[in-house]
Amino acid sequence: TTEEVVQFVKETFNMA
Repeated sequence: TTEEVVQFVKETFNMA
């Protein structure tokens, strides 16, 4: 789902 992708990208950018 898009919501899962959004959270995944958000966490990735936060970790990066």
